[in-house]
Amino acid sequence: MNAATQPSTLKRNITNPLVVDALILVGLGLLAMAAFYVTPEFAANLPQDGVDFAVPAVNLLERGQYVLTAFGHSFPPQHPFGMSLLLVPVYALCGHALGNGIYAILLCALGTIALTYFIGVKLGGRSCGIFAALFLITNYGFWQYSQKIMSEVPSTFFATAALALSLSIRDRKRPALTCFAGGVAIGFMVAIRYDSIMMMAPALLMLWEGPWTDRLRRAAFIVLGLAPWIISLAIYHEIRFGSPLRTGYSLYTTGYKDSAHPMFSTRYITTSSFLRTREIEARFTGMVEGNGFFYAKSLLTETDTTRVLGHPLYWQLPGRTIYQALALFRTALGIVGFLACLPAWRPNYFRQRFLLWSVTSLLVTVSLYWVYFWQEERFLMRLVPLFCLANGIGISELFARWNARAVRAALIVIPSALIAVFAFYNWQMGFPNGNDLHLYETLTQAARQMESNAVVVTNFDPFRIDAYLIHHTERLAVPLVPDKGVSLFISGTSTQTSFHPFVALEHPERLQELLDSGRPVYWLINNPWSGQPFSEFNALQKSFRLRVLATASVNGGDDQPYFGRIHELPKEH
Repeated sequence: MNAATQPSTLKRNITNPLVVDALILVGLGLLAMAAFYVTPEFAANLPQDGVDFAVPAVNLLERGQYVLTAFGHSFPPQHPFGMSLLLVPVYALCGHALGNGIYAILLCALGTIALTYFIGVKLGGRSCGIFAALFLITNYGFWQYSQKIMSEVPSTFFATAALALSLSIRDRKRPALTCFAGGVAIGFMVAIRYDSIMMMAPALLMLWEGPWTDRLRRAAFIVLGLAPWIISLAIYHEIRFGSPLRTGYSLYTTGYKDSAHPMFSTRYITTSSFLRTREIEARFTGMVEGNGFFYAKSLLTETDTTRVLGHPLYWQLPGRTIYQALALFRTALGIVGFLACLPAWRPNYFRQRFLLWSVTSLLVTVSLYWVYFWQEERFLMRLVPLFCLANGIGISELFARWNARAVRAALIVIPSALIAVFAFYNWQMGFPNGNDLHLYETLTQAARQMESNAVVVTNFDPFRIDAYLIHHTERLAVPLVPDKGVSLFISGTSTQTSFHPFVALEHPERLQELLDSGRPVYWLINNPWSGQPFSEFNALQKSFRLRVLATASVNGGDDQPYFGRIHELPKEH
């Protein structure tokens, strides 16, 4: 009797909705792990703003201070404290090696995939959830930033969590608590990225239904969840920067003060952002478009971050035209999905709410970055799960409208093949140039060859130099050129205060003093990887005898020196 009932019990367990969802999530999680996982050593290269998040988190654990360090001084980071707070538990559990922070990013990526699946199930069934999650896993931008200690994926996770909470309010016995949780999610997101405050617009709009008392109560609980984070940020800004409205950016840039090049301007819609044009090489300035064209093309590829519709020099790998066609096809599926929400506006509550959230999020995000001085596709990362969910709705809607087996089979095979091709392209493209994939290995190898009291003359980023070469030693870093020092706008002043000891090329006699004192002096330059001419190295060689200790070959070129020791001034000096 027991043996006869075992198969039916097993069948009931397998068809149990919770078991099915769990099995699907395990499969999606394993696929995402295989696609996203990178070693802590790889993550320790800390590209872009990574150092501004990881180093303060470790300093918070080791010193109890939320600071960056360089040249023997401590500095407030540019960014708010939320990202570092997110990393602190991981560093506490896994160790203080900076690359370990990638585990927090991976957890946020997996959480976003799971939330996308569950939202997709509400919007169009399990097929919608599965395809939405797969499109998210194979989105190049989401894939790339799931492998970097950056704020894009964590803020995307909390934005998706806020959407999931908003959609579940009708299913909850205590909607006020759900609203409060949504406010907390948005609040922590603001502590990660200031621009996340925009997510209050779709959140409040989603809840603005029913009697006025219900509307006000929901809004009040969202604000109640948000308020502690906003107040904490205001107090932090007041203590560190002298005003609740002044942020860490005011220390490092004149963007708040420069009337000729303001941080926000409508002219950036049609003309390339001034910093982008000013800082890149002249031969690349024609590649940069106004924000209007730039973000329109980004949206056409669902914020892919490959700039696949931009200037050809951005992407010179084979298959560009194929990828363009596939990306546009993927976007077409999303458009079908968004359009399918319109006739379901009244009968389908979830699709109505999803469309309202998506349109509002898109409008407020693009409206801000149209007039912002800097342009990057990653600024739209929070919209990517919405596009992926629309893709899933599009597939499920087409699947529901055609009953023929052949058509239904094609509707499964074609998107599956599309997802597989995107996964292949992600693997083929890897990371774009400029992500400093050599940095961790270069700095740690140099550190192994230096004495604990060595002096290093370098044009690497000073905060990374401090983290990997100076940390816990008596070493001294000296910038090779002025723009590799640290100069800040203190207390809202219009002139910078310098915090580096001196600039090597401007004061070679001070290097000689260090040599005369008996301290070993080394040089370490980033020129082989940056593609910049060796003018700085040559200028240093005119004043000192340089010994080469390490060289690098970049893109199959000749070996070029990047690390060595300074011995003495020539006799004639």
